[in-house]
Amino acid sequence: MKKISLSTILILLSTSFLYSQDKPITHKEQPITTEIEEEYRIESVEDNDIPIVTSKNQYFDIEILKVKQNPLNKEILLKVYITSKIHSPHTQLIWDAPSSVEITPKHSKYTSLSTNQTSQFEAIIKPKKQGTFVLSFTALAWQHDINKSNSVNYKFTVNKSLVVQPPDSRYIFSLTLISLVVILLVSGVIYGVVKGVRFLILKLKKWITPPSL
Repeated sequence: MKKISLSTILILLSTSFLYSQDKPITHKEQPITTEIEEEYRIESVEDNDIPIVTSKNQYFDIEILKVKQNPLNKEILLKVYITSKIHSPHTQLIWDAPSSVEITPKHSKYTSLSTNQTSQFEAIIKPKKQGTFVLSFTALAWQHDINKSNSVNYKFTVNKSLVVQPPDSRYIFSLTLISLVVILLVSGVIYGVVKGVRFLILKLKKWITPPSL
């Protein structure tokens, strides 16, 4: 009886093992998501690596980059290049920024763009406080049937001194040059004051010295 029971158990275990091997294994499929991001590339400008943010579609190719930052007033000069793929005689150029950033466009609000023409525009931005900010620039073509546009976002960070991070070599060079000029001016003023004081002392000595008899 024990032998029969043991044989029966072995047969059942073998059958169960074979069944588990033949049973297909199913996996829960994960949804596939595609994230579309703006295209970034690095170009060399005057031996400096300057990030250029690019956005392209069937209407406009837009590039935006930081040219320089003024060490004195912390204003930042941005350049925008637009290559139009359509004829757009009435194109609106729109800047959008948070309240902590002042934008002064150096161009008209509307412009005319021709097909395959690349146009250059400039704007001055000035952050008011430390932080990371995102600016938006849009080229909007007003058409009879439907308006066509493309936008690009420009992200930058400034420290407590309102200096763009990381500072580029042009900014460091300008700051060093200004510091040298200030040092030379201060040194010149000190030298002039010392010479003037010595001259006045000599004059004073002559004035208080009694004439010889």
